[in-house]
Amino acid sequence: MKTITYFIALTLAVASQVQVASAANEHTTIVTVHADGTSQITTDYTQPRSQAEMQVKMWVRYSQNGGNDGDDMETPKPEAKEQASKPLSDQELAAKMREMLESQGNSGEDEDAAGKIDALEVGKDNVRIKQTRSLSTLEKLLAAGLANGEGGMSFSTMRFEKNTNGLLQVTLSSDPNMKRYLQKTRQYMKLSGLTNEFRLVLPGKVLTSGFSNIQDHATWFIVNPKDNASLDASMHLYEAPVIITAELGGLKLDQPLDSKTARLTVRRSAKGEGELPITEAGPGFVAESASVTTSTVYYFPGGEKFIESSGVYAGQPGTVVQAKLFAPKGRSLRSVSGVQVTKAIDDKGRAIPPAPGNEESEENEQTIISDNGQPQTGSTKISMRLALPERDAQSIQELSAEAVAVTVRGWKELLVTNTAGETDLSAVLPGTKLAISELKSKNGRTTAQLEIKGSTQIRQIEITSKPMNPDQMDGGMVNVNVTERGFKTTGDQSTRKVLLQIFSYGINGAGPSTNPAPFLVRFPEDVRRERVKFKLTALDLF
Repeated sequence: MKTITYFIALTLAVASQVQVASAANEHTTIVTVHADGTSQITTDYTQPRSQAEMQVKMWVRYSQNGGNDGDDMETPKPEAKEQASKPLSDQELAAKMREMLESQGNSGEDEDAAGKIDALEVGKDNVRIKQTRSLSTLEKLLAAGLANGEGGMSFSTMRFEKNTNGLLQVTLSSDPNMKRYLQKTRQYMKLSGLTNEFRLVLPGKVLTSGFSNIQDHATWFIVNPKDNASLDASMHLYEAPVIITAELGGLKLDQPLDSKTARLTVRRSAKGEGELPITEAGPGFVAESASVTTSTVYYFPGGEKFIESSGVYAGQPGTVVQAKLFAPKGRSLRSVSGVQVTKAIDDKGRAIPPAPGNEESEENEQTIISDNGQPQTGSTKISMRLALPERDAQSIQELSAEAVAVTVRGWKELLVTNTAGETDLSAVLPGTKLAISELKSKNGRTTAQLEIKGSTQIRQIEITSKPMNPDQMDGGMVNVNVTERGFKTTGDQSTRKVLLQIFSYGINGAGPSTNPAPFLVRFPEDVRRERVKFKLTALDLF
C-alpha cells in the first residue's frame, strides 16, 4: 500500500511550479520579540494563483480520504473528477484557502501557536496571504519552528543567551550537512523566482549582525533570485553560525534557551510529562546490549569533491550501539529520552568520544506506543552514537550511559461507546468531560473531533483502541491515531482538542466495520520520570 503524507504532496506541488513562478512570488517573515518575552511571527506571502489552487485541491483530496493518499483510496466518481479539474472561483478559492490554513494552524500541541489570518486576497494571477502567530513565551517561539525554514532559509537551531558583556546574543546555526547541498539550494532559489525576506526585531538596539542589514532594533536579509550577489550572500549564511548581538532592552534571560530543548520541553508538556520531577531511578531497570554497528566512509580519488558538488549524501562515519532497556517488574515504559553516553573506552583503555551532535534532541527521544489496545511494553530499544574507535580496537570494553525514562503502573480506564453528546470521564480523572463532534464512519475508518475539558492533568489522558484477545482479532487489526489539535488553559479549566482516527478491519473474519468503533480512554495511576544510569561491557566490534 502506497501512502503519501500531505506535506510531501505539497512539496511536490510547489516543486512542480518552480519553472512557472511569476515575479509576484514573494515571502516575508517578521519575528518580533518583546521585552516581556512575548513574540509574534508575521508571514506575508504572494504566490501564483495556479500554485494556490493546486495546494487547495490536494488538501481537499487528502482531507476527504482521512489523511490517506495511497492505493486504499476509493476510486473517485466521474463527477468528483470533473469537480477537481474545474477552476475555482475567487470566492471558492478564498474559502478553501482559509479552511486549509485554519486546519493547519490548529494542528499543534498548543493553541498558543495557532495563527490568525490577517489578510487573504485572491486576484486573477496571484494569491496574497498574511498571517500572525502570537507566542506567550520565548520558549514557545523557539519551539514553534522558527529555525526550520521560516523565510526560506533552513536554520536547524536558534539560541538566545546573555553573553559575557551582558548583551543579548542570538545564534542561528544550520545543519553541517547543508554545505553539501549549497549548489543545489542556490539553483533552486534562482529557478523558483521566490523573493525572500527574513526580519528579526528585538527589544533592544541591534549592535552587530551576521545579516546584511541593521536598523535600530531590527536586522534582516533579503534573497533576490535575480541577483547573483544576493544569492551568494544567502549561501554564506549556511557556512557558519549567524550571530546577532543587541541590547537586552528589558528582556529577562536567566539562562540560555535553544530551539532543540524548547521543542522537547513543549512536546513533553503536551504529554503531561514536563510537570513530573526527574528523580534518580530506583532498582529494577536493566539494560542489555543488542548490536554494534561501525560505519566507515572511504573516498576514492576525486570522490569527496564530487560528493560536495553533486549534493549526494555519503553517510557519516561512526559507531552505533543499540541496547534494550527494561523497566522494573510491574511497570511499563511510556517514553525514553535524553539518551547520553557518559563514558566509553576500548579494550586498550582508550576513550571513544560521543559522535558530534549526539546531545539531547528529538532524534534520541522515543515514545512507546501501545499496539491494538494492548498494554505498553516493559522494554524498548535505544541507540547511542559514538565516534569510530581506533583501528586496532577489538571491542568496546565499557560503555556508561544514562537516559530519562517515564514509566507507568496501572491505569484507570473507560470504554467510550457513546458517540453523541457529552461523556463524563470522572471515573478516569475527576472533573473531566469529553465531547465528540464531526463523527464520520465509513469502510472501517472512523474519524471524530474530541474536546476534553478538566484540569491540566488531561494532558496525561491516553486514547487507544479496546483491548482484544487473540480469538477476537482473528487476523484482523485495529489502529488508533491521535493528532493533537490544541491545548489551552483559562483559569483552572483546561481544554484539549484531539483529532481521532480509528481503522478496523477483519475483526472476527469480517471486512471493514460499518459502525463507529468504541475507543478506550485511560489515565495512569502511577507515573514516574526517572534518570536511569546503566553500563554495558565487552561489546565486540567484529
